[in-house]
Amino acid sequence: MKNKYLNLGLALLLIALILGISRGALFAISSPAEIAVPLVFITIIFTALTIFILYRIYMGDRWAKIFFLCYFILGLILNFSNVFTWFVFEQLIFYIYVVESILNLAGLIFVFRDE
Repeated sequence: MKNKYLNLGLALLLIALILGISRGALFAISSPAEIAVPLVFITIIFTALTIFILYRIYMGDRWAKIFFLCYFILGLILNFSNVFTWFVFEQLIFYIYVVESILNLAGLIFVFRDE
């Protein structure tokens, strides 16, 4: 049986992934069609990548933990400018992003605590 911290961390990361998918869907619905279609494909690609990385974390690969941490930090940096726009114009997307980020951070803490 895997460590309880690892299981808790992965559960939090999966919940954050579901929130990220819903945030992408909400953003796509509120966007024009020429933006929404590529956004759906990008969401599918990042979802598949995240599921693969979470699986590799579950299998015990240390590189996957480090990759996910870098992936999370890069996502924070790339979305930094969008946060202010979401706060002013799309409050629901903003709140989902904040909760998603907190869940990702907590999940990463538990995943790295496993070691």
